[in-house]
Amino acid sequence: MQKREVLRIARKYGLDMSGITVKIQRSESLLSLAISGSTDYFNIGRIDLFPNAFLNEESLIRTLIHEKTHVAQLKKYGVKYAQDNIAHMEKQAYRLENIFYLALKKRLKE
Repeated sequence: MQKREVLRIARKYGLDMSGITVKIQRSESLLSLAISGSTDYFNIGRIDLFPNAFLNEESLIRTLIHEKTHVAQLKKYGVKYAQDNIAHMEKQAYRLENIFYLALKKRLKE
């Protein structure tokens, strides 16, 4: 659960992290959460990673892709729109997470 490892794995998969600030939340109380990350709506570009993001490389990369999607949504649509349409934003983030993860994984194998 170290930032340099997060960035190393992102580089390994070719995931651009420029413009993204990573904050690792290490509190034991977060272990029980089902989520692995969060996007800061008031500090756009910052993503928080929770312990479940670090279960394995796939979890971490998927979390980074997912949260980067939310950052892009916030930049494009603004906080109010994103909050008012959170279900749609989540659905889109999960869809893009799957698409980009498979593409990055395929590129890694080549």
